[in-house]
Amino acid sequence: MRKTLLIIILSILTHSINAADVYIGPKIGLNASTFKLSNVSAADQVYFKEYKKFYVGPNVGLDFLFKINNYVALQTELNFTMKGIKYKYKDNYSFDRYMQLDVPIICKGGYGKDNWFVYGSFGTDVSVNLIHDYVEKVASNPRTKERIGFKYTSRVDFGIAMGVGGMYKLGKGSLDVELRGNIGLINQDKFPGETSKLKWRSLSFNVAYLLPLWNK
Repeated sequence: MRKTLLIIILSILTHSINAADVYIGPKIGLNASTFKLSNVSAADQVYFKEYKKFYVGPNVGLDFLFKINNYVALQTELNFTMKGIKYKYKDNYSFDRYMQLDVPIICKGGYGKDNWFVYGSFGTDVSVNLIHDYVEKVASNPRTKERIGFKYTSRVDFGIAMGVGGMYKLGKGSLDVELRGNIGLINQDKFPGETSKLKWRSLSFNVAYLLPLWNK
C-alpha cells in the first residue's frame, strides 16, 4: 500500500514538473538563528533566555523553481548558510557559529498572472553542518576563535520550513522575495550524558533572480 502510494505521488510530481515552467537563479539573503533549549532545569532555562541573542549570518545559494500554473509552484534549492547562537553579557560575548549546506524542498501556493505571483510556502529542509567554530571576546582581551568540529554536536538537521513571498517579472527573469521561518526537529546536542535538547530556530529574508530555463 505504501509503495503504491509513493509511486502515485512520484508520478503526479513527475508529471507536474514536466508540465512546468522551469526557472533557475542565484539567491542572497540574511539568516537570523538561535537554539530552542528544552529538557533542562528552570534556572538553566532562565539563564539561557536572558543571555542568548540571535546570530545573523549570510545565506547564498541557487534556486530551482518549477512553476506548474498561476497557483502552484515547486522549488528546491542548494544553499550555503551561516547559523549560530550568541551569548552576550555587558561587554563580553561568545557565539557558536555553523556553516551549513542546506537543501529545502518547498511547495508554493498562491495566485498570480504571467508577470507576478504572490504565495505562501511550506516544505522540508535538510541541512548538513560543514564547519563549527566557537568565538569568544572577554573584557579587553583579543577575540579568540576555535574550530570545534562535531564530536559533541549533530552533523545533520531536518526541519519544517514555511514562509510568504512574491515574484515579479523583471527584465528577462523574475525577482523572487521571500521571508521564511525554519523549525529544526533534530537535537543538536550530542554530549555524552547530557539530557538537554537544542533545536534550531531561524528566520531568513532572501532575494533571488530567476531566469527561465524551460517554458512549457
